[in-house]
Amino acid sequence: MGGVLRFLSFSAVTGAIATSYYMYFIKENGYYYKKSILKQINDKVKDAVEQRGNVETVFQERIEMLKDKTARDLNIRSQSEMFKDLWNQQIRDTVSWIYSWGR
Repeated sequence: MGGVLRFLSFSAVTGAIATSYYMYFIKENGYYYKKSILKQINDKVKDAVEQRGNVETVFQERIEMLKDKTARDLNIRSQSEMFKDLWNQQIRDTVSWIYSWGR
């Protein structure tokens, strides 16, 4: 009985993953994947690394922000502090989500 249950749960998880892969990447010729923000950022970074096109236009928003007068107050933080802040924000969001069940 345990082997059958294990097989059924594995099949269900595999089927869910395969279905989501099909819906996201294959159906409608990958429309949602091609329009996703992460893919657009990935393409911009690849172009910048391979120095295709004009690198300045890739990060034009950031350049304009840095030229703005309000950008004088930028704080440069270490990578460990940044990851700590991201981790803390995720914990806060998770705890808030769990407590929202009781409301």
